[in-house]
Amino acid sequence: MKQILVYCKNQLGLVQLITEKLGEAGVNIEFMDAESVEESVVVVMKVDQAELAMSALSTVPCHVLTEESIVVKLEDKPGEMARLLKRFSAAGIDLHSVRVLQKSGGKVFVAIGTRRTPEVIGLVRDLLVGSEGFN
Repeated sequence: MKQILVYCKNQLGLVQLITEKLGEAGVNIEFMDAESVEESVVVVMKVDQAELAMSALSTVPCHVLTEESIVVKLEDKPGEMARLLKRFSAAGIDLHSVRVLQKSGGKVFVAIGTRRTPEVIGLVRDLLVGSEGFN
């Protein structure tokens, strides 16, 4: 499943701007989770038309990307990333990418590019951004 990830400096009206741009383009938001940590925000969305959404969000002053991925939130302390990645290696699951999206306020948001399977979701359910895990 493709997800859209938006991350940038938090500013008043940012989430409203994102949803407005998508609405104007005729993109339906199926799931959205927006979390701010101090001066930054991470928005993770599942939409019905990923390519159209990417085009609509091209004018938003943020980093916008799409991929098969999951987003997790970790404590920002030594060894947390290693503990996270060990879950995947121990289960024999290959990762396409690991991106630190945001570090702020003692938390780290990490996007993990991998196939979304029940096994993968089960490995990180306790860390997923968004209570539904985009299932």
